[in-house]
Amino acid sequence: MKTNKPKKKGLRCGSKTRAGGKCQRFALRDKKRCRLHGGLAKTGPDANAFKHGRYSRFKGDFFQKVQEAREDPDLLSLKDEIHLIDAQMQARLNDFNPLNATHVDALSLLIGQRLALVQSERKRQVELATQMTHEQAATMVAIVVAAVKANIDDPNTIQSIITDLRRQLSGPVDRPTGNGGNPAKAIPA
Repeated sequence: MKTNKPKKKGLRCGSKTRAGGKCQRFALRDKKRCRLHGGLAKTGPDANAFKHGRYSRFKGDFFQKVQEAREDPDLLSLKDEIHLIDAQMQARLNDFNPLNATHVDALSLLIGQRLALVQSERKRQVELATQMTHEQAATMVAIVVAAVKANIDDPNTIQSIITDLRRQLSGPVDRPTGNGGNPAKAIPA
């Protein structure tokens, strides 16, 4: 007896059955398989084998945010914390009683915290100002090589100097450069 029930529309599982055909069960919502053929398996960060997700289709904008954090020059800045302590000190000073030991202790603690934060921020700013970017280093090396080529006529001497520079720069490097981690590749031949 034939019924006139409308057939459901939707993605079929399609997994290979033991009989050799394709599974005709409906796939679970937002999945490609039915519950019997892996549709209930966890995916993405919820899965057991999920490690870092760098190559995952589930990463979304997570790695874009990581890249933004890497490029943020004020990420390690302590200015916000310093301003917060300044505001706390101002609030304490408004109702400050020099005869109350807890007021004095709280204010001296805030002053100590502010001093430590200011020293850390000053140290970070000095380190930031003294660091040379990889692009600056590569530019400097290219300028030195150009000066050597412009002022030395003997090609053997030029090649000897360039080889020596490459050997000196091919030692251990703290951070990778845009040249595959080797600043010696920035030296033109």
